[in-house]
Amino acid sequence: MSSMVELIGYDGGEGDDFFVGDDGAIYEVGDDGMVYEVGARRGRMRRQKRRQARRAPQQVALKKLPPVRRSSLDPSQARRQVVGIVTLTPIPGAIGGGQPGEGTVQVNIQRDFQGQRLVLSAFDTVANIEVNVAVTINQFLVGSVNQLPAGDPIGLVAFRPDAIDSWLSLSPASPGVIIRIGFQNFSPNPVVITGGIYGMTQNPD
Repeated sequence: MSSMVELIGYDGGEGDDFFVGDDGAIYEVGDDGMVYEVGARRGRMRRQKRRQARRAPQQVALKKLPPVRRSSLDPSQARRQVVGIVTLTPIPGAIGGGQPGEGTVQVNIQRDFQGQRLVLSAFDTVANIEVNVAVTINQFLVGSVNQLPAGDPIGLVAFRPDAIDSWLSLSPASPGVIIRIGFQNFSPNPVVITGGIYGMTQNPD
């Protein structure tokens, strides 16, 4: 038994002396004269708790990462908006041999955008009438991604304002991406194209 080096408590009763041993444990001298270990000194207990805390696995706060960019925009974070499509100069009429006149419209996207519906009309600048059946789209690019799966021209009549089931899911466009639409005019007179692309925009504020 290690020697007792410190008296830490005595209440006046017989056999109620408490001692701290060299090992830091608390001992009591019982009524039978025997020495019993009854606890650990507070300092020792605190040191044990600190050692246990150091051994315990530490919880690490994980940094919240931004969401991965989706192939399509998230509808819950978007607003329905429209991108205007207008030819600045008329598309010339067809030339000899049935060769159509050609023209393009380019739009520079300013915020994340995904088109869902294309609505266009072609107007004859001479007769002042709508001539959608005489105009086709032969190029439709979002950036460098072709939006015409078959690669063949498609009649503008498919995108009339009253067209049925004309919903699309165009490739998403980030700010700075250019949407380019090319037209062919098979009518004899110049035409102007007006309309827009309806879709979802991200970061609407």
